[in-house]
Amino acid sequence: MNLNRALVVANQTAEGINVIDIDIYNGSGRKIDHPSKRFIDEINALPMLDRDQIKSIIARQYGVPLQNVEFD
Repeated sequence: MNLNRALVVANQTAEGINVIDIDIYNGSGRKIDHPSKRFIDEINALPMLDRDQIKSIIARQYGVPLQNVEFD
């Protein structure tokens, strides 16, 4: 079964994790979606986020299995 995956580009700051970019890929590795700057800004506006919370938000938004959301 071909499952989508998400690759999150983020960095750790003194305030927590800052999401820089997110790429969504299909099961064959082709990029199929890219979030708006607004969506990334909404994630970054949430206080005290950790990697698991970010994974959950992205999985819900894009229908990607939680275990297929990865950080670069």
